[in-house]
Amino acid sequence: MSFSFDVKEELCKVREKDNICKAAELYGMVLFGQTVEEDQLKISTENVLVINHLQSLTTELLGLFFEMNEIGVTFNATLHGSNLSKLYQMLRMKEDAGISLEIKGHLLHSKDRFFAFLRGAVLSGGYLSDPLSGYHFELVTPYYSVAKSLLELMNSQGITCKMVVRRSNHVIYIKDSQQIYDLLYRLGARSSAFELMDVKIEKETNNNNNRVDNCAAYNMDKALNKAVEQIRAIETIQEKNGLSTLPEDLLYVAILRKENPTASLTELSTLSNGRISRAGLSRKLNKIVELAKK
Repeated sequence: MSFSFDVKEELCKVREKDNICKAAELYGMVLFGQTVEEDQLKISTENVLVINHLQSLTTELLGLFFEMNEIGVTFNATLHGSNLSKLYQMLRMKEDAGISLEIKGHLLHSKDRFFAFLRGAVLSGGYLSDPLSGYHFELVTPYYSVAKSLLELMNSQGITCKMVVRRSNHVIYIKDSQQIYDLLYRLGARSSAFELMDVKIEKETNNNNNRVDNCAAYNMDKALNKAVEQIRAIETIQEKNGLSTLPEDLLYVAILRKENPTASLTELSTLSNGRISRAGLSRKLNKIVELAKK
């Protein structure tokens, strides 16, 4: 199963005790249905638990039953006629001109009710990418007024999100991993939130290790290139003037380097029995390179 599927399965297990919170959750599921019209409500999902949860809420609050059917891997719940009218009236979506597709605050006066509403919206129209491939949360609706009002509501609650249009749908999305974690935790999908954070920590650890390994490899290559330059300088001096022309301290270092061409400066310092420090070796070898160039 996908990460998104697992999140919704976990959200379906959250049971609100307060009827107003249940109504707020149902309100979110209804507004983010795939067809929300005056004479028809249709909610489609590949997760049968979402459909069962929808039915459970409407039964508890109104004693209504959706018509259910399954097409391929998609489960559909539809409502028509007087039952649909009762549902819209309870949610105060009924207006003289039809139904309202703007989010009203009558059910969302507290944080608990707001997150109950958002949980319902995620169940109907939400999607989350697998954190292994990236961090992405989105809510999808074909209705601009629904998307715009939720965007404003979420931003007012300190949840920074953006909106785009994709294939005639309006998509509200978040890409910040910390915000997605916080949101999942507040909605009640705490195991999924912890899974996301575990993946993030593992990815960051691996990235840090890779950076360390790359840095070590770079430093090793740099040291080897420097050693090659030093050996060539020593050979140049030996061919042109002879190493005996070098001052005693430089002669000692030149012989030490030539006898240990791949040793690091730290290793050369150890081989000198502490006679010359690492910094001292670096200065003297640089001097030899300068003499060879002259």
